[in-house]
Amino acid sequence: MQSFKLFWRLINARKRASIIALAIYFLISICFFYANRHHTKSFKAQSIKIGLVQTTDSNIEQGGELVQAEQAFLKSFLAHVGEGNELIYLSDDENVLKQSLYDRKSDVLLRLPNGFLTSWLDTNGKKLKVELKTKDNQLAYHIIEARVSAFLRNWQILQSAETVLDTKHKTDIYTLINNVQKSLDTQITVRNARAKEYKLLNIIAYNGLPILSYAFIVAFISIMAGNFYIMNQKNLKQRDEIGNVRASNKLLSTYLAALLFGVAYWLVFILFIHLLYGHFVFSLILMLLYAASLLNMFCLIAFAIFIAEINSKPGVTQFLSTILSLLISFGSGIFVPLELVSKPLRTVSMLFSPIWNVKLNYLLLSYATWSKTQKTTALKYIAIQLLLLVTYLMLSLLLRYYRSHKKARS
Repeated sequence: MQSFKLFWRLINARKRASIIALAIYFLISICFFYANRHHTKSFKAQSIKIGLVQTTDSNIEQGGELVQAEQAFLKSFLAHVGEGNELIYLSDDENVLKQSLYDRKSDVLLRLPNGFLTSWLDTNGKKLKVELKTKDNQLAYHIIEARVSAFLRNWQILQSAETVLDTKHKTDIYTLINNVQKSLDTQITVRNARAKEYKLLNIIAYNGLPILSYAFIVAFISIMAGNFYIMNQKNLKQRDEIGNVRASNKLLSTYLAALLFGVAYWLVFILFIHLLYGHFVFSLILMLLYAASLLNMFCLIAFAIFIAEINSKPGVTQFLSTILSLLISFGSGIFVPLELVSKPLRTVSMLFSPIWNVKLNYLLLSYATWSKTQKTTALKYIAIQLLLLVTYLMLSLLLRYYRSHKKARS
């Protein structure tokens, strides 16, 4: 009960900061809403700009040295993936690829690794996977991913079937390509009914939840850390405005109030996202995204408590909330894509949870097609955030213990 009282007094003590944090989030969300509004009105088939990365054995445009079978396979593959879309040939240079995505010259990057063609023509060999990447066009990513998967899956099934049924007289490569194309012509690879759902998931994962991280940074460091500091100063008059808590349960009540405060903020933000776009989706991927954002919120609460323990003046928290929120946001891929963030800034941002939350969101969007490696990577991102949460809490408790022990000695 004392924690609930403290929660309301925390809100009353920092009304202005609370309103500012909410206003920042709502303003940025509304800007993204109008920027993406044309996608939510109706679905129309649009040409997707596919950036094809030219590797050693996929450079067909400039006369790469390919055997006829490989060339026939590649042309059939690109014809299916690029049907109705625009293929843009790019050099395999990191800066060129980043610029192509950033300038929106390519909606999706499609890279065929060296040995890709040979691996798929070999019946018994290990199949190499294509590499797909997008900046923020998740719908285009899903469409191209579905086309690639459909072609390669049908190819592998028909190739295996022909090998099993007739080991003496193997089917001609051109006949097999023709059979694959016929099987693909009977399938529907794009489901228009889910376009709005994919778009909402895209907005929430790439816009809504990252901005939510930014708002949490501003809110928790500025609002919570400031109040925690005041509570720890017995001689400050402001302590009476926040609430007198007995020493025995002061620490527990403070942490519970912080948790309650964070959950209330989180619920308001999530509700606003859905009300703004006027569409509710209760899919497994969305629930996983929300669970990831909750974990991120707990980490930021622990970080705010740690900041409260190390600062010496109330004004420091206001300064830190501005500097750290900008540093973490731009270094974590919240406002700028991770591919464009410099390595030193990205390295510093790894000390905070938002960058791991953004990386986890990228993986969760393709949860339905996770490989074993992707599953392991996602678990690693979750473990890192849990480790950061425990680390900041332990450091806060150690600082508190050190100060109280030092005071008792003196």
